[in-house]
Amino acid sequence: MLLIGTFIVPKPPAINSSAVGIQNYFVDHRTGARVSVYLLGVAVALFVWFLGGVRTHLRRAEGDNGRLAAVAFGGGLVTLAIFGVGLMVNAALVFSASTGSPATTQALFDIFAVNLPITSFALIPLAGAVAVVGLRHRALPTWLGAAFGVFTVYEFVEGATFSASRGAFAPFNALNIIGLIAFAILTFLLSLVLIQRAGKLGA
Repeated sequence: MLLIGTFIVPKPPAINSSAVGIQNYFVDHRTGARVSVYLLGVAVALFVWFLGGVRTHLRRAEGDNGRLAAVAFGGGLVTLAIFGVGLMVNAALVFSASTGSPATTQALFDIFAVNLPITSFALIPLAGAVAVVGLRHRALPTWLGAAFGVFTVYEFVEGATFSASRGAFAPFNALNIIGLIAFAILTFLLSLVLIQRAGKLGA
């Protein structure tokens, strides 16, 4: 849902595009953007369910007071909160682009553009806690725990993608796209592991 909802519409304009150009983008792609908002909303609902499974699995593996399991769960909830703000702004852009002023559209778009970089910082405790518990307590296959560790480091880099108006460090460009795809793949793989482990416990 995350990938389909993201890529079902063309790449958004550059952050330094004119207000009129940004407004025209949302007018021209209004139907696709509505579908995108809906699919990303479904992704949010599914991610909440996923977080519950992650917390239970990490807590069981970690034992003690489950501090890192709580960190992972809290990081996931903060991620959802920040991402949800971006989703609401995106929806507002879809509905107001044809009637709002270009200046208002520009202001809303700036908030929307920096949403992914800011979300990256919330993902760091989530991914880092998963990596540590996965490797230290063997809650995950070693390769998957290590992959979450690498992703954690990468998110520090992706968090800087609001610092340029063009190039890799600009919003919506290479670093954001790589981070988004990597997150979707890691989430999918972790889901498979959780399903497999839950099946073994049930047996």
